Amino acid sequence: MASETVNAPVRAVGRTLAGGAGVGALTGMCTAAVFLGGAAIEQNPPGQRLQPFLALPLYMLIGIPIGVVCGLVGALLSALLAAGLAPWWRAPMWASRLAGGLLFAVPVLLTSLLGTLLAPHVGALWPHPAITVPAMVGAAVGGFWLGPWMLGVTPARLVTRRGLIWSAATTVVVLLVPAVTVGGLPGRSPGQRVEVVAGAGTVAGGLAADTPVTGRLLGMTASADGGLRLLTAQGLEHTLWTVRDGRISHVPVPGLDEITVAQVVTGPDGGMYAALRQGPGSVVRISPDGGMVRVLGPDRATYQGPTVPVPDGTPVDGAYIGVLEGVAVSADGRIHFAESRLGESTYQVVRTVRDGRLATVLGREMNGDWRSASVRGGFPDGVPSTGLTIDSGYVTPMTITPEGMLYAAVGARGVVRVGADGAVHQVIGALTGTTGDVDRPETPWKDRGAAVGVPVSLGGDAEGANLVADTTGDIYLTNRHWIDERLPESFEWDGVAGDSRQAVVEQARKDRWMKGETEVLRVTPDGRVATVAAQADLIAVQGDWLYLAQTFQADDDTDRVLVVRTPIPR
Repeated sequence: MASETVNAPVRAVGRTLAGGAGVGALTGMCTAAVFLGGAAIEQNPPGQRLQPFLALPLYMLIGIPIGVVCGLVGALLSALLAAGLAPWWRAPMWASRLAGGLLFAVPVLLTSLLGTLLAPHVGALWPHPAITVPAMVGAAVGGFWLGPWMLGVTPARLVTRRGLIWSAATTVVVLLVPAVTVGGLPGRSPGQRVEVVAGAGTVAGGLAADTPVTGRLLGMTASADGGLRLLTAQGLEHTLWTVRDGRISHVPVPGLDEITVAQVVTGPDGGMYAALRQGPGSVVRISPDGGMVRVLGPDRATYQGPTVPVPDGTPVDGAYIGVLEGVAVSADGRIHFAESRLGESTYQVVRTVRDGRLATVLGREMNGDWRSASVRGGFPDGVPSTGLTIDSGYVTPMTITPEGMLYAAVGARGVVRVGADGAVHQVIGALTGTTGDVDRPETPWKDRGAAVGVPVSLGGDAEGANLVADTTGDIYLTNRHWIDERLPESFEWDGVAGDSRQAVVEQARKDRWMKGETEVLRVTPDGRVATVAAQADLIAVQGDWLYLAQTFQADDDTDRVLVVRTPIPR
């Protein structure tokens, strides 16, 4: 009797470690299937998830060593408690099971939490902080099953018929979890109805929708006469594509060699205006035949003067202008441009031309003073436009409404409006220090709440950026969708006619899912925000249509552009 009493703790430790390894292996398999397998499935768009789903057994094998380590450490802690309880344990079976579940769950929970703290150092070995939950649940169930055996109430039999059935049933259930949680296997719900405009084919010539648009996307504009223009780059060669009446044409733009374009807009004359970044800043007008005329800034080929920003009031003719980060043209033809100041700190000012002289309309010169209101530090709503520091080196796309209201996307973190009184008002973004509370996007065009305070991260995968205003005063911008859940399937592009076009759309969709999602936000004049579309890098508005351009890499590794449009509900 004394010998049994002495050996009971030893048996408890051995049983607990053995059980911990088994439960840990099962928990590791299940957790890896949920998180590693689930992440792999989620990287593919709906309709292309069958292959990663079939690879779930491989992910389960990866999870075994992680689970065994977790289970052994947790079981070792459990064993210390079990060793002290086993010699005196006289509780009935149900109490033994309950105690076993607790003895396993709590240490494994602590071990899993330790693993999440180590996650930045072990990388993919610990796939997700939420591994704690399934690890704890799996350990609790295992402890419930092993509790009586661990505490010496039943004979030491690890593998039983019930245990095998339980393990098999749990594995099957967990295998089904990723399929349900990430959106199913082959099928998907109806998405947003779109029409292909250009770029969904493989053979040049014919309809615009069936003609491939090649190159990196730099800009897209729409004009009142029904034309749609795209600016792309392939190596050092730039190309202007024009879509009109369902047909597409393209011409080279030789003057843009080795030059980066910050933003492209349409002027009141229907011309395409581009803000150039390298060297002395300048704004050029690109004609439909690919010709380029400088309309603002020094002659880049002949300028030999000082490269120092000139103050307000300087005559614009021949004046040096720094690197440009954005451009907008008002209805009366007046050009506004965002000009970078490069030095110890990078900041920007938005200027225009009044009576032939330069004038600042937004932002201020730093002159070593960092204590003023700023984009990074925050500012009160209504601050004077020339008292705000735009401490940013990002592209600053701008737009001007038909009424002459200037909007600028500053710091890639939000959009501000310069009022008629010269005051700055936040339109969207957490720029003034307040954070908004809006609904998650559910369906296209559904109102989500007040736009002020909603965090945004402006941009897409195009090299340029844009901000668009329509004739009603609504503004549109592309935002990187960083919410922990993907956009609902109601935002998937749907309704594409033709197998060949659908194949290109599928290529673009898969490429987008690998890079990360973008959403198109609309802000109305009364300050309401809605997610109106998704997967666009650049946007344009023409009448009652919203145009969405997506850059993607085709299966042959060439850069391509796909353009679709969707109706704007009025």
